[in-house]
Amino acid sequence: ARKSVAAAVQLQMENLLRVAPYSYTRNVDDKKRVAPKRILAVSYGEPTEMVLLDNRGEVVSFLSIYLIVSNNHNSPWRESDKHKVIAYLQKDPPDVIVLGASGLKCRTLKEQLLKLVEECYTKQILEREVDVLLADASVAYKFAHSPRALREFPRYSHTRLLAVSLA
Repeated sequence: ARKSVAAAVQLQMENLLRVAPYSYTRNVDDKKRVAPKRILAVSYGEPTEMVLLDNRGEVVSFLSIYLIVSNNHNSPWRESDKHKVIAYLQKDPPDVIVLGASGLKCRTLKEQLLKLVEECYTKQILEREVDVLLADASVAYKFAHSPRALREFPRYSHTRLLAVSLA
């Protein structure tokens, strides 16, 4: 009985911890803020990992892509990369995009993602302009190197684990 109660309490605590602190408004006229149901986390690396999580913290989908990001935020991506990311956003539209902030290239990547989101909104691929946020990657880094991360996601690369933790 004790183990059963402990397992039920643990499950309830995990569900409480999975609540995202970020909220957004669905449109300009709406004042009500809502919690995101789909969070896309991006971890820049080789390859760059994009991981979409649902509101329970479960991985819905991911995209591994070798993005070439320079220090100039005006430099475009390769067309093939751009089309892959647009197709991914169209297939699994996020409510928010969070990017691990770990250097100048991540700021450039943020600007490039903002432009891409704006383009997707203009072409009606996305129903609204999705926020692109920078987040401190230090906690994500600790999770990615933890025994729990390796136990829960044994086949995920280090960069993908960072993205999961960022979300």
